[in-house]
Amino acid sequence: MKKVALVASLAVALAAFAYPPKSAAQTLGTVTDSTPEPCGERNFASGMSCHGATLTGCPGDDDLQFVYGVKNPSGEPKGTIVMLSGGSGGLAANSTSEIAYVNSYVSAGYQVVQIAWGPNIRGERGTGVPWEDTNVNSNNNAYSIRNAACRPASFLNWVRNGGLIWTRGGMCVQGTSAGSAAISYALAWYNAGAATAENGQGYLDKAVLENGPPFSDIERGCEISSNGANGQSTLICQPGQNQAGCEGWTAHQTPPGYSLEYVPVDANLVEEWTGGTTVTGPACGNNSQETTYNQHWLQQSAVDFTSPQQPSFNYPHTAMSGWLCENFKPGIVRTNVETQGELFYLQFTNAQQAGNSLTVNAISGCPGAEGVDAGVPPSYTHVKTGQEAIINDMTDPLNGCIARH
Repeated sequence: MKKVALVASLAVALAAFAYPPKSAAQTLGTVTDSTPEPCGERNFASGMSCHGATLTGCPGDDDLQFVYGVKNPSGEPKGTIVMLSGGSGGLAANSTSEIAYVNSYVSAGYQVVQIAWGPNIRGERGTGVPWEDTNVNSNNNAYSIRNAACRPASFLNWVRNGGLIWTRGGMCVQGTSAGSAAISYALAWYNAGAATAENGQGYLDKAVLENGPPFSDIERGCEISSNGANGQSTLICQPGQNQAGCEGWTAHQTPPGYSLEYVPVDANLVEEWTGGTTVTGPACGNNSQETTYNQHWLQQSAVDFTSPQQPSFNYPHTAMSGWLCENFKPGIVRTNVETQGELFYLQFTNAQQAGNSLTVNAISGCPGAEGVDAGVPPSYTHVKTGQEAIINDMTDPLNGCIARH
């Protein structure tokens, strides 16, 4: 029997398997593997073998059930790629393009894992639960997206180190929007890319972040000044910003640049996940009332140097690529995923911080607010779409999903 098949058989056979993760800067939780179950209407790619599980033990978080799926290539895998969807993560994929990534990677010889947060309920669509909410079952915890990020970080650690899924080659992850935020927290706060064993040995070999990460500085996305305006903005990948890896950025942005404020639909979600209705008072980014709870938002962010514990932006064995829309087709309203993403990428002043393989890629002509997949990558003249460029990036034999740890 092939090793992949043996591992898959073990995953099916074992129930209530608990794996205590390696130490990390912030404590990780424990994944308890349950029984195989139908994938349900949760947008898993066809051919996935799905399992129910529970994430327990994340400090300050309620326990959370979830469903994950594994799809193996025909032979020994080159590595494992975990896909993290956007929004609440209740669906394994939010679009057909995300499913297309899965199939492309499997065809290229990779094992691919998807996850949908929240239990299956009669196999119905839309039964997911936000990983970003620390109080999914109670109101006993402080609201903190950063604490909630323990969940996806613990899952990634378990996929690599739990002994049931990853078997060989690279351990890699790709996420869009809030999925990219989960990656940024895993790297900065949960040691997925740690440089030293003393702080918990890193394990991610390649990270691809699309449309974000959007929670880099929640304060600057939510805060309102006394005149009822946000006024927070930033330039993206501009000369003189001491930033490494910028590729394809040509627009001459006018200072102060693009807005960091969450658009209303996103502000409502951020308000909910940060406890805005119960803790912070004024709604996130409602442009009507001065915000006086900035520290509460900042200390939930990925880029925060005011908390007693400090983030890390040194991942010497983790290659990283970011993908952001530089401009859009007419009529598309820009959100703040690009500017929030920029605050994260600004922390990298040389490629050595990201495995000597770091790019922050511009995509032009995006057909949607988070449309890097269907936009045009000017730095990749041999492909037509951002999706093609990202697939080439992830499967590249030198800079892609290969073992670095």
